[in-house]
Amino acid sequence: MSAAPTTDDVLAQDLAAYVGGVPVTDYLRGCVSVARQAVDQHVRACQVPEETRARAVMEVAAELYHRKSAPNGIKSYGDLDGVAAVRVARDAMVAARPLLAPYLPLAIA
Repeated sequence: MSAAPTTDDVLAQDLAAYVGGVPVTDYLRGCVSVARQAVDQHVRACQVPEETRARAVMEVAAELYHRKSAPNGIKSYGDLDGVAAVRVARDAMVAARPLLAPYLPLAIA
């Protein structure tokens, strides 16, 4: 038996904590909504456990959220030793695909 689908409001609260304790804003809710659409499109009718699907949505939403503070795809982190630049993934699904792969059919080209 599968768990009940996780609502976007619950995922928005979880995402806010996951990305650093930020407030839940319309932008953050939008990231969750777009992430859910992307994951749903990727898995289509395949049976994926709700916990795995929710985690995949959160990972995609986090990628989308961080793009806001990454002009030209580069995110800068500053600390006492200086500044480090990290490239943000161009494909927001990059973290979700490995989570979903065991539940999807193999692609044959």
